[in-house]
Amino acid sequence: MDNLLLFPGVSVSVSCFTLVAISLERYFAICKPLHSRSWQTLSHAYLTIAICWVLAGIVTIPIGTYTRLRSFPSLNVCREFWTSKLAEKIYTISLDNILLLFPIVIMSVAYGKIVKNLWEGIRLEAQVERVEYYKDLYLAHEKFLLQSSEITKEQIRLDQLLKITNEGASA
Repeated sequence: MDNLLLFPGVSVSVSCFTLVAISLERYFAICKPLHSRSWQTLSHAYLTIAICWVLAGIVTIPIGTYTRLRSFPSLNVCREFWTSKLAEKIYTISLDNILLLFPIVIMSVAYGKIVKNLWEGIRLEAQVERVEYYKDLYLAHEKFLLQSSEITKEQIRLDQLLKITNEGASA
């Protein structure tokens, strides 16, 4: 009965490790897509899930070891009863680091790099669009100049023809 108290700790740990695994998977999928396609397979997903569960089980062994049900006349209490206060403090600090500090750092770095990568992609796309716009504008201007120079040449020919016609009519 006492060992059933291990399951809440395991589920919290599995959730934490799964969130870290998801953030790393997204980092590799977005920031290193060519590299990630070679190893992001169904068997790799199963392995990642198994590792999350095994790590969660290992991390929570002390909870199952030191948790006891104590019965009092009007109350039953389930809690950890450590033989050493120092060991309890070391485990609690280690658990905080493993399930809180390290995951926050890993996920923050992964998602920060994802945001940076996407931001740079958006800026690059905007630059390409600007270059294409100015290229189209330049080509339209060149076409206009070419057409206007053809109009000018045609006008000069018409003026010369008109001049010749006027000279012939006056002679």
